[in-house]
Amino acid sequence: MKQLKLLLIESSPRKANANATSGALGRRLVEAISARSGRQVELVERNIGAQPLPAMSAEYAESVLLPPGEGAARYGDALAVSDQLIAELKWADVVVIASPVHNFTGARVAQAVDRPCAAQ
Repeated sequence: MKQLKLLLIESSPRKANANATSGALGRRLVEAISARSGRQVELVERNIGAQPLPAMSAEYAESVLLPPGEGAARYGDALAVSDQLIAELKWADVVVIASPVHNFTGARVAQAVDRPCAAQ
């Protein structure tokens, strides 16, 4: 049976992220998916609370307006993080986003999940 590829994105800004409620719920969901799938699970974790994504640069903003391929040719280094995020999303069969709720909205750092866009 094919291995299940799972991407867990945690976004709690708490320093003791292991104790964050959202992180604990996300890990429990990963365990439940693993148990129910009956398949071996390969897990990749990205903690954007502990390691926030860098701010978008002018080069990045310019690159998404250019024709496919031209942005990468001109601004390859500036797109490295975005390219990595896109690769992780394409790789995963299942994506779990574990985000706390602050004042009836998601954590600010979790709102950066729209970062992985690029002209393909």
